[in-house]
Order: sequence, then C-alpha cells, then structure tokens
Amino acid sequence: MSDTNAAEPIAKLSNEFATIWLTLDDTPSNGPRLRVDSLRDHGSIVLDPVALSLLCSLDENVLGLLADIARDDAARGQFAEWFASRHEQLRVPDGLSPDDAR
Repeated sequence: MSDTNAAEPIAKLSNEFATIWLTLDDTPSNGPRLRVDSLRDHGSIVLDPVALSLLCSLDENVLGLLADIARDDAARGQFAEWFASRHEQLRVPDGLSPDDAR
C-alpha cells in the first residue's frame, strides 16, 4: 500500500485478473471509509458509505462497461453513448464527440 500511515488490511481478495487489499480508513475528519488498493497497478480509491451504497445499485452491465473503458479507447465512446441515452441532461454538446470527453 502506498500510504505508510494506513491501517492493516482487513481483507485481501484475489483472482486471476486482480489482487486488492481492503482497509478501513476511519479518520476523524472524513468518517469511516473503505480504502481499496490494487496490487496490480498500484491504484487506490477511498469510498464512503454513500459511494458503496451506489455500487450496490449498479447494474452488472455498467460494471462491465467501466471495466472495458478502463482498458479500451473504443469502449469509451460506447459508454458515453449508453450513459447519455439514460441521462438526457448529460448529453455531449453539439460539435463534440464522446471521445472529446476524455
């Protein structure tokens, strides 16, 4: 883990594609949050209870699309089109393509 002051991991999850550590980050200023560290690419994210609750309501297809756009430039345009079709207020402005949002 990149933060030397972080608590000990509460879990390590692994499969053939990824290995992550889960750590409880309970700083007084932010309240309890779950820190997720990727051992493969050394990325990390800290999620509060609201973000974790939102993850529970995501459709499995959305997570698949997010995984695709993390690795595939062509999938980013497909995701932008899918997202815009479900959220009219977030359409790409005229004259821009979904690729311009990157």
